[in-house]
Amino acid sequence: MSRYFINVMRYDNWLVDQERDLSLLAIGDSKVKFASSFEVGDKIITYVSSRKSCFTAIRTITSGDMKLSKKDLGYDEPYFRYIDTKADVILEEHKWLPIKSMLGELELTKGKKYWMNMFMGAIKEISIEDFQVISKKFEGLNKRI
Repeated sequence: MSRYFINVMRYDNWLVDQERDLSLLAIGDSKVKFASSFEVGDKIITYVSSRKSCFTAIRTITSGDMKLSKKDLGYDEPYFRYIDTKADVILEEHKWLPIKSMLGELELTKGKKYWMNMFMGAIKEISIEDFQVISKKFEGLNKRI
């Protein structure tokens, strides 16, 4: 059974991921244990912080095996571990979905005065209900994929 996650990243890192068509998910040293539980078919929604505060893409994990790169993956911090993914949806930047438009709909943020604290850290698991709320908002938008 699939699990659902939000991957929080800075805008500069988003640009690196976008160039690769979201073909991999970089794993920082502090998230190796957490990421080792990923399975093929798990879904990840990308959330760009950096004063954007928007959902930008959905991807699927295509290999549960963590891989090690011989060189840094090109992000603002050195990452060498990654998991293969494929993009399901990548929104054009002018179609990004602002989190503020759905704060009251998500279990993750509903009723939380300091909802931004929920988006600190690289990746976190979310409920299927939150995944469905967010992914439904992607429907009907101009998508790159």
